[in-house]
Amino acid sequence: MTAEELAAYNAAQDAYTAQCEAYFDWMEMVYELEEAIPQFSSNNQCLSAQGQFLAAQAIKLDWNTGLYECGLYLFDIEANTFDTFTFYNIDYLSTFVNDEGYMLASSPINYIDMPANAYIRKPGSKTFQLLQDYVNERNPEAYKWMEQKMSHEYYIYDEKGREVGTEGLNTGLACASADLSLIGMCMENYWDQGASENEFSYIVDMNNTEAGISAVEVDPAEIEVYDLNGRRMPSNIDLVPGIYIVKQGNTVRKIRY
Repeated sequence: MTAEELAAYNAAQDAYTAQCEAYFDWMEMVYELEEAIPQFSSNNQCLSAQGQFLAAQAIKLDWNTGLYECGLYLFDIEANTFDTFTFYNIDYLSTFVNDEGYMLASSPINYIDMPANAYIRKPGSKTFQLLQDYVNERNPEAYKWMEQKMSHEYYIYDEKGREVGTEGLNTGLACASADLSLIGMCMENYWDQGASENEFSYIVDMNNTEAGISAVEVDPAEIEVYDLNGRRMPSNIDLVPGIYIVKQGNTVRKIRY
């Protein structure tokens, strides 16, 4: 190699090394930003009726532990402040907020852990409580109706994939009128998946001391089941145990059968 060739090689190597160092510096900056800045979900963002509060959710990965830090955020737009409520590896959905600062959120719908449940945060509180407990505080008769109509036996899966039977009151995804006089809840029929009715909605009148409840059955959309290779499964066969993609209307989810 001549002196000129060696000089050209070294110059090219230096340029390549500089590009690599710039790339690694850029990646380090990206990691720092991902650790410092939450990634706001686009699924559910709720604005109160008069624009006082905005409720949203965000996800942030903890690179040290590998856990996802899932947060619900409540922004006070007029005061220019916000509160954060943090959970790990459970991406709660914000579903409602009013101008007093009451906030509703729901746990994810899946059949491995458990069906969705609704929670409520009272103004000034740093924690959420189960929605059914809040209903029981305000209207015990409505809570008794919920126990009768919305409690079911169902199966969840333990860490080894085994079915575990359980029973309980689940409130699904919840929303409400601005003054919380009416609370609506909807859920999938997780207790009898072979039934023709696949979705149910319930409305609670919090000011009715007798019961104040009306329930509505929602007509089901056609259910399409696909395996993980994208093949649609015939409706007239028994599925073998495994993971499937289920499409119903505009909703798509992955389930363990």
